[in-house]
Amino acid sequence: CPDPPGPQWCLSSHTERPPSGGLHLKWAPIVTNWQDLHRGLQWQNEAPSVRSYLPRSSEEEPGRWKWARLLMKGRQEFNFVCESFVPQGGSDQPTWSEWLRVHETQVGTPFAAVLGDPVFLSFTPTEQREFFKALGWNVVAIPIALAKADEALGVLTAWGLRASAVTSPLKTWAYSISNASPEARALESVNTLA
Repeated sequence: CPDPPGPQWCLSSHTERPPSGGLHLKWAPIVTNWQDLHRGLQWQNEAPSVRSYLPRSSEEEPGRWKWARLLMKGRQEFNFVCESFVPQGGSDQPTWSEWLRVHETQVGTPFAAVLGDPVFLSFTPTEQREFFKALGWNVVAIPIALAKADEALGVLTAWGLRASAVTSPLKTWAYSISNASPEARALESVNTLA
């Protein structure tokens, strides 16, 4: 935490339990599932001026929650960016260029995404940025395993996801949950959800 104005200005926890007490609370747990991510977001949203939530990925899934940290821009006191390039989104801390690509939003602001796995090299956040910026939305890349797609969609929708590009391995899953166009029905595959 930065230089404190008092003896207990900021309390930080890197465990599965959020800190308590202090004037500002920073929670940076390792998050392994969508429900725990949602619990952390709710915790931060209860008192955004005095709580900062920085989810961290496990070593098995590096960079999994980078998109969540990007969407926290402007919503909390603490955010961090990488000092150097980390290939394939290996850190949950965004790079400077990723950080500068998103704008500050409030809780409940709609956003767009590219969904799939892998998605870190997708051009969607860059190519669609201006379109969604005109709507006041950010667009981010969100890695989602097929086995977790339903759970993820519930959390993402609750958090404001309103439009998404869909890539492998989620195209047939997206078809199964959508009101598909005739073209999509013929292919049994969907690459856009709204």
